Amino acid sequence: MMLQPTKRMIELRELMDREKDPEKRKKYDAELTKEIRNDPTRQRLKKIFA
Repeated sequence: MMLQPTKRMIELRELMDREKDPEKRKKYDAELTKEIRNDPTRQRLKKIFA
């Protein structure tokens, strides 16, 4: 089963890819990680398979 990224996840990934400043890249990466951890589908699957 392949999980599709949300629009926000795609947006953050694109911003991170375009950004040259390492500090801003870290900020985008942290926000992307938070989005992934808070995704309800991923949480449900984690509970099932953990």
